[in-house]
Amino acid sequence: MGEEKLVIPVKIKKYANRRLYNTATSAYITLDDLAEMIKLGQEFVVHDAKSGDDITRHVLTQIILEKEGGTQSLLPIAFLRGLIKFYDNKSHDALSNYLDVTMQAFMQNQNVVKDYMNNTFKGMYKFMDVHQIRKKNQDVFAQLMTFFGLPKKETLEVESPNLVQLKEEIDALQQKLAQISAMQTHKTI
Repeated sequence: MGEEKLVIPVKIKKYANRRLYNTATSAYITLDDLAEMIKLGQEFVVHDAKSGDDITRHVLTQIILEKEGGTQSLLPIAFLRGLIKFYDNKSHDALSNYLDVTMQAFMQNQNVVKDYMNNTFKGMYKFMDVHQIRKKNQDVFAQLMTFFGLPKKETLEVESPNLVQLKEEIDALQQKLAQISAMQTHKTI
């Protein structure tokens, strides 16, 4: 059985002048630096330098607000409205837990796709598995939309003629790759 690593989060201090200080590197950092730390899987906690209060949630929300205000908008308006409705709702904790579990499941599925893509050149690429993972992600998102009482987009299930043509082209490429692989196997024997 594998041993779990004890991850000690990096301590970040936020000063009244809105500057963030990374105690591990003894350097001032920005919200973009914190976003990069998240992408790299680095854990951190943010404390108010004066009061010592944990303000990690507030700072993470600031990062999202900056991203949403720019060109990288991720959250649909209907989702944001549904989220706001739950702030005064008695099922606030249930929603919070549900969103946490859903995001973890989504990230696990993304990791499966990344691993699959990394192994692409080690063998034949199996497109069907990727489509199954995509479908699972869509199902999780549809459940989330239902949970919020928002309409589901049934158009996700409808395949456009372009998508059908693209799938046919991918199948043809798969067959060509298999033929090339078989010919190279015969040459090495």
